[in-house]
Amino acid sequence: MPRVVEPWPLAGRQLADVVRHELAPYATAGNTTVDGPDVVLRPEATQAVVMVLHELVTNAAKYGALSTSNGQVSVRWERRLNGNPLPEVMIEWLESGGPLVVVPVRQGYGTSVIRDLIPYELSGTVDLAYAASGVRCKIEIPFEQATSSDRSADQFTGSRSLLPPDAGSPIAIFALNGFCRVAVTFLCVTSGTA
Repeated sequence: MPRVVEPWPLAGRQLADVVRHELAPYATAGNTTVDGPDVVLRPEATQAVVMVLHELVTNAAKYGALSTSNGQVSVRWERRLNGNPLPEVMIEWLESGGPLVVVPVRQGYGTSVIRDLIPYELSGTVDLAYAASGVRCKIEIPFEQATSSDRSADQFTGSRSLLPPDAGSPIAIFALNGFCRVAVTFLCVTSGTA
C-alpha cells in the first residue's frame, strides 16, 4: 500500500522543505539532488511553487527521469541579481538519464500550471524546455514576491545538499485550497486510500 504524505501548512516554509516534500513520493538517495541556500517562502509563493513542483514531479514520474531506475532529477536554487537592482530567487529543475523526451503535441493543464502560474501569481518567469536528454525548467521569482517583506537577504545563509529520504512509491497528498482538497479527496477515494 502506498504511503500517504500528509497535508502541511504553507506559512513560512523553507524552499528546501517544499522541494523535498514534493520529491518524497518518488525520491531515493540515488535519483535526486536538492541544493540551495536557506530561503523562507511567503505563503503565496509557497503555494505557487508547490503547485509547479508537483506538476514537474508528476510528469517526471509518469514520463521522465523518475519513471526509470537510471533517471535523476536535480533541483537547485540560488539568489541572483541578474542585472536587476533587486535580487531574485532562481530555481532550476533538470532531469537526466530518463527516457528520450518527446515534446508534447498539445499543452495540457499541468504544462499550463508550470508555465503560467509563477508569472501570474508572483510576477516571475518560467522557461520550460523539452530537451531530448531531459526536461529543464528555470523559474525566476522576484525576491520581494518570494520571501516575506520583513525578511532580508540574510535568509540566504549558505548552501547544503539535501537528499530526500527513500520514500518508496507513495501518493503525494497536499492541500492548498478548497479546490485541491476536493481533488485530493477524489483521488483518495478513487484509489482506495481514503
